Amino acid sequence: MMCHRRTHIQNHVRGNLFYVLLRWLCYCSSVANASFREGIRGLAKPVCGNNQQQGSEECDGTDDAACRGMCDADCMCTTSSLPLLEFFSDTVIRTTIPSTLFGTNIVYSWERDEYWNETLYDPSARQTLFYNGNAFLRYPGGEVTSYFHWDNPVGRGWSDSWAPGFNGVYEPASEWMGLDEYFTHLGSAKPLLGVNMASGWKYNRDQDGLDDAAALAALVKNKTDTGDWPNVEHWFLDNEQHLEKFNNTPWTEPLYAEHINMYATEIKKTFPDAKFVANWKNSANGWSQLINDTGENIHIMDFHSYWHRNGWATTDWNSYLDGASNDILTPSGSTYRQYVQTFKDVGGANRETAMFEWGLSPSPEGSELSRYQSAFIVADIFMQLVDSDLDHACYWPFRVPSQSEHAHRALVDDNNEPTVVRLFLQFFKEIKGYDLVQTSIGAANTGTIAAKSKSGDEVVVYILRRTSGDLTIRIADSISNIFDDAFVPTTATAVSQAAPDEDTNSTSAVWSSPATLISADGETTVTVPGWSLTRVILSNTPVCNNDGTCDQGEDSNNCPYDCTTTTTTTTTGATPATTTSSTASCFERNAACGNDSECCSGNCKGNGKCN
Repeated sequence: MMCHRRTHIQNHVRGNLFYVLLRWLCYCSSVANASFREGIRGLAKPVCGNNQQQGSEECDGTDDAACRGMCDADCMCTTSSLPLLEFFSDTVIRTTIPSTLFGTNIVYSWERDEYWNETLYDPSARQTLFYNGNAFLRYPGGEVTSYFHWDNPVGRGWSDSWAPGFNGVYEPASEWMGLDEYFTHLGSAKPLLGVNMASGWKYNRDQDGLDDAAALAALVKNKTDTGDWPNVEHWFLDNEQHLEKFNNTPWTEPLYAEHINMYATEIKKTFPDAKFVANWKNSANGWSQLINDTGENIHIMDFHSYWHRNGWATTDWNSYLDGASNDILTPSGSTYRQYVQTFKDVGGANRETAMFEWGLSPSPEGSELSRYQSAFIVADIFMQLVDSDLDHACYWPFRVPSQSEHAHRALVDDNNEPTVVRLFLQFFKEIKGYDLVQTSIGAANTGTIAAKSKSGDEVVVYILRRTSGDLTIRIADSISNIFDDAFVPTTATAVSQAAPDEDTNSTSAVWSSPATLISADGETTVTVPGWSLTRVILSNTPVCNNDGTCDQGEDSNNCPYDCTTTTTTTTTGATPATTTSSTASCFERNAACGNDSECCSGNCKGNGKCN
């Protein structure tokens, strides 16, 4: 109070020593008060929401280095607000995902010899060229089977040398893949061999057709007995006979059944245990009649499915986006699980189901899909096929000539480089033989499937982000629900293929390895890019370090791979030469890869192949 009245006092007692001292004391007091107030301000709780992590704050808005994307409104790190991917107890919805879902179609007339020479194709990479070890490689193709004569191929897929108007022109053998070449390049894939029944019927030469089938079976038997070719167990009896391609006259169920019985009887003379594939239109009633008329001569029911909306030639991006918030549906509007089950119900327990042609229908002129859009839709479909009970599948096609309007659908280009479609599909190879488990995800425009290993030490999760914008997801600790014992991951490895700058019109994809974070209780977080397919592998076993040791010391004997090295000594003259190589599983040069760790060289190139 006295300090505030300083001027009044000075007017009355100016020069008095007492008041000089008083002035000095008031000044010091004001300075002290200001310092005190500033000190109190410094001890106050930081302001939450100013995007600056201070004091006791763990994070603040965008200043979230401690827990990227997981800063809550109280400036504390949390995952509670993030979308949750959950696992349900005792819900193995598919025991053993079959490797035969990973097949593909070879169109013989599109496979020039030059595509298979060592300049473009490293034979050591054969197993991964088709990405489908132990799956079917269908030959000579789809509809071309109805024109194909194995002992005298024309080399043009849709040209028949039995036709009365055939001009006698054959393509050079270097322009197409013959039967012997097919078996040479088969690698670890399973043969699926087509039989032409159409030409015999169309040109009134049924007996000649049967004789050709008998001769083919005899050749295969001879080659199998000498060890030149692998055993052929599965034969498909022509293709899509229900279409109006024979003088505009589609086959009926009785006509197709008659020919199935004729040709099956002939082939079984050489291969008594042969298994036959019949392909028919997607009609439960039609299949019932076929099965009734053929008895045990149909082992696999093959129904083809090319995705489209509102008509055969309407596969365009906008029509896909119309339903992108939900699981992709079949052209009939059902889920793929429902679709497959319809035919399983008809076929019964003794018959298997297959889509030996699946993929995308043509796009309307001017609305063709980009390679990235094609890959994205194909990945969405394949996730649904895995989620169904389909036994076998072959994607169509392996290759399409680059000038074709369908080139965007192929797995490889004319240089044997993997297309985006193949890069997406090979992402799924990790789950062959695993058990599919039931999951749910609390995020719109996002699909997921997950599978666990038989050994119980690994879970693989696939996340398809069907919209723009990064999304951080919690993979719940409820993962233990799918195992008999508690499962707490020790490692979480994520790999993504995404649209460059979220531009789905691209011809390529951007590979990345999103960071993951595992909490003490086993909950894992991962941030997936917009318009992407992401694979997350969760493991609870020790892993190998780059130096050949296990990263968990005393548990090194439990590593999933042998982390030691093997030394082989050879003698060159009098001087021993020592070679050291890792025994861990890896891919060699030119093999398809998704990340560096899959390659023996440690380098997965941008084109998706090991260097």
